Amino acid sequence: MSGPKLSIDMTVHLVDITTFEKIGNLGWNEVYDHAQNGTLREFRPPPDSKLIRSHDIDSEVELLDWMDSVELEDNGFNFLTTIRNAITERIINFEVGCDGIHHLVEVCSIGYWEVWESRSYLYFEKLLGIKVENIEELYAEEIWLSLTDKMSEIAADKFSELVIMDWMRRREELGETLDEKQDPRIIPTMASHKKLTNSFHYLLNTCRENPSLEIIVGRDHLEKSKWGHGNWNIGEIILQNLKK
Repeated sequence: MSGPKLSIDMTVHLVDITTFEKIGNLGWNEVYDHAQNGTLREFRPPPDSKLIRSHDIDSEVELLDWMDSVELEDNGFNFLTTIRNAITERIINFEVGCDGIHHLVEVCSIGYWEVWESRSYLYFEKLLGIKVENIEELYAEEIWLSLTDKMSEIAADKFSELVIMDWMRRREELGETLDEKQDPRIIPTMASHKKLTNSFHYLLNTCRENPSLEIIVGRDHLEKSKWGHGNWNIGEIILQNLKK
């Protein structure tokens, strides 16, 4: 049995908005039947091999479990409108509705980038030239707009070098060794930073170059209504549907 999780993960989904709208416009029972029959995966966008993605069966089962838990009736409306109506009629609360949208996000994601929150400073501060005082700052929309701009101006290898050199500097300031003979974790950690910086660079530039993709970022244990930004904040997706 594994021990308790000691770190919080930051997760950044790259969502195909065409797929999101297509599945969101299916009837409630249509979505349920596709998930139950294993055919919802046929709607999913192709996975990006440079990113992580949940297995088809896992995304289908998680969506099914949520739909079973809320027990909503199909009254001839699409998936998104059914959730909207259930919130309006107080059958489910707002956050429960947002949980359903989050499951849809996972289905429609071409892949995601994930990093320990305690490491995320390394990937933000040096590139943006800022000092983060509160971890909440790393989820602000302005930060992600700046990250996308800055990442388009730097090569992947240069970004990796920037992060690794900063990591080494921080270790030295803490009086920790950089000798791999004294600490065998140094080389694997360096390799991990290299892999994560390359995939983060790739994700942001892929999103910037493709108007059919949107970033939705969140963290473990954060209410799903707070995932994402602007019109692609999960809470805002619900609110916009409530206004229709």
